Amino acid sequence: AILSVGQFDNVATGSVQMLLMMTDQEDWIMRTTLVSAGLALFLNIALIPRWGPKGAAIATSVVWIVQNLLVLVTVRWKLGFWVTPSPRAWRGTAL
Repeated sequence: AILSVGQFDNVATGSVQMLLMMTDQEDWIMRTTLVSAGLALFLNIALIPRWGPKGAAIATSVVWIVQNLLVLVTVRWKLGFWVTPSPRAWRGTAL
């Protein structure tokens, strides 16, 4: 159940890493991956001894969410558009 939260974020943000790769922005993927790896190491060391498998699931979900949000913001910054729909689109007033 905990991992499904991280996977939901992964699905909601879409293929943002692939989009950066197709637009010659691989260096930004590397940077976000390094930040995420550092965060994963820290969270796993902090949470697994205390909560065991639940701590590992929490750490993994948090890292997935952070990495996807970093790449999503990078797409907006480098390419100039949001991949996810705006709140107005959810209400049906996007146009």
